[in-house]
Amino acid sequence: MNKKTILRISLYTLLSLHNHAALTPQPKKSLNYKIPTHSFSIYSPPFLTLKEISFPPNYLFNKSPSLNTPPSSREISPLEKCLMHPHSYLKYQPNKFTPLPTSSHLEITRPPHSYGRPELTDALDFAGCVIFETYHVPLMTKDLSRKQGGKFLPHKSHRLGLDADVGIYTYHHHGYANTNYSLVSGSRIHPEFSNKQALEANWTFVKNLIDGPSEIQVIMVDHYLINTLRNYVLKHHGQEEWNKYNRFRHEPGHKDHYHIRVRLAKKLTLT
Repeated sequence: MNKKTILRISLYTLLSLHNHAALTPQPKKSLNYKIPTHSFSIYSPPFLTLKEISFPPNYLFNKSPSLNTPPSSREISPLEKCLMHPHSYLKYQPNKFTPLPTSSHLEITRPPHSYGRPELTDALDFAGCVIFETYHVPLMTKDLSRKQGGKFLPHKSHRLGLDADVGIYTYHHHGYANTNYSLVSGSRIHPEFSNKQALEANWTFVKNLIDGPSEIQVIMVDHYLINTLRNYVLKHHGQEEWNKYNRFRHEPGHKDHYHIRVRLAKKLTLT
């Protein structure tokens, strides 16, 4: 055989051996992965933030950036202290009335008439808590509804668990108070309401009602008190803030208390 034939046979043999090796299954290489053996611990924060609590869609708290700062490096705000209180926060229970919770920040004067839907009890519980942590005075509650709702004389409303009568904040030389005596005589406003400290406390209460866990439909009170509070807010907080939080409506016979009405949550229906 000549050299060219021998070269062809050699090339053919090499190609055959290569193809055979490619088709032969090769043993798999073992992969030595090291599994970490150290343990993990779950950190439980000492305070609650808005992101850690499930609220209904209409929840309107102001989301302050300061809530993201650990409390160890700053003073805990009244808002945070009240978020740590046990609230129901609208656990939707169709046609269920709940009593106002017994608490140091609520002065319940009529326990048999202190029932309402969760929208109402949560709103009063939260706003009363923030004011108590700020001014150290409890919110006085009067009539809400009966335990099962229904007709409630002499009130025209207070039947559906959505209405509440509560005291008005005042200030004098002894400090802050939440009162249920008349603050209007003719066209004259009681000085314990018309001073700067009392007006600021009432405005703080209103804002926490609106920013709280429930939607406030209306706050009924005498128009002389509304105008006094309005003039104060326009001077010290501006027109924009008044427009945002104003839910007031004049109602005769409301010189000594606020009548608060909440809206029914969308997941609840009246029967």
